[in-house]
Amino acid sequence: MLWALAFLPIFLSITWLYALHSASSAPSGLNITLLIAHPDDEAMFFAPTLLALAPHNNIHVLCLSTGDADGLGSIRQQELKESCKLLGIDDVDVIDDPELPDSMGVTWPADKIGSILDKYAGKAGVVLTFDQGGVSGHVNHRSLYHGAKEWTKKGGKRLWNLETLGLVRKYGFTMDAFVAPAQAASGMRFVSGMEGVRKAQRAMTDAHKSQMRWFRWGWIGLSRYMVVNDVKEISV
Repeated sequence: MLWALAFLPIFLSITWLYALHSASSAPSGLNITLLIAHPDDEAMFFAPTLLALAPHNNIHVLCLSTGDADGLGSIRQQELKESCKLLGIDDVDVIDDPELPDSMGVTWPADKIGSILDKYAGKAGVVLTFDQGGVSGHVNHRSLYHGAKEWTKKGGKRLWNLETLGLVRKYGFTMDAFVAPAQAASGMRFVSGMEGVRKAQRAMTDAHKSQMRWFRWGWIGLSRYMVVNDVKEISV
């Protein structure tokens, strides 16, 4: 048992290097809107993608709620802007609309999401958001997929989705790099190095301070989404 624990850092280093080797080249010159549901989604789920894309593209973050489920909406809006700055993004819009509550029990209307995209994302050539699984399964995340899909189909835009993984892979850091290499070939794989992972972690610990409950320490230390993102373009 002790030998296995001693070998773990070496194994993680090898898989991380392999993941870096399998990373996609970042596209450039695009206007991309990242569509998220709550302040902290950008750091907890999309950080590797944002860190790869921000130096080469125009990135706009559009958040469809203030994250006011616990009455912290005004604080969380500012935290989002601070987090985005750490990730290299200055263009941020936050929507506060009673039809789009931060709630595990409310599906957001696709037409409402579309009307907001009309207003705030008209210049975007690409909308990046969650896939139909929403990564965490949150109903607000899943709503974004359906709303964005309908809007991009109507407007002739491109739609990129962040892939939802199962529980083991979700908390496996880079350990699945050897067993899931093909997914990088069927889409885009963005992988952060040590500096990028630390930026993503600081986006949570230094910016999203109101959200740093005990279970989120496990997420930022173990989650694959802090270091690797698999993104696929969806045909609409």
